Amino acid sequence: MKTVALLEELGCRYQIDIASGAGFEYYTGVIFQLYIGREKIGGGGRYDALIPSMGGGDVPASGFALYLDQLVKLVKPVTTATAEPEKILVRIKPDGTVKDALKAAEQLRNAGFIAVVGPANKVSAGINWSVDVTGSRALLTVTDLAADRKYEVSDIDKVIALIERQSDDKVSPA
Repeated sequence: MKTVALLEELGCRYQIDIASGAGFEYYTGVIFQLYIGREKIGGGGRYDALIPSMGGGDVPASGFALYLDQLVKLVKPVTTATAEPEKILVRIKPDGTVKDALKAAEQLRNAGFIAVVGPANKVSAGINWSVDVTGSRALLTVTDLAADRKYEVSDIDKVIALIERQSDDKVSPA
């Protein structure tokens, strides 16, 4: 009755059927079946005598099986059409600081972009945007590498807004 107490404590719905073990002679204790609605998706139980009957030692045993064919039928695929985040290279200009570049990259990542920090003279494949960090905190140069357009903005929040707006324009039908 410990099993019943545990099921009730966990709030599980169960049904006890003393005739459900017919045909399963190897079971020696609790036998259970798992259902979702009316669909049987698995079952198992306690079978302490099974291993010795097959030549093994006197070993306590229990187990269960999930019926994958049944489970697969019940799973409803969910598709989410999310665009891949923009990839942005945060470039450190000669008069810029690593600290400012790392801070800008972190803010871009927090906004959902993929941001990498690198030298000012290198652009990797797959990078759509660059943000140049200079010693002058007044302006950041943002370059749309695909369209070869440059923008000067005053802070990273405006960089984020610009890239989001431009990316939405590229995705939206004309």
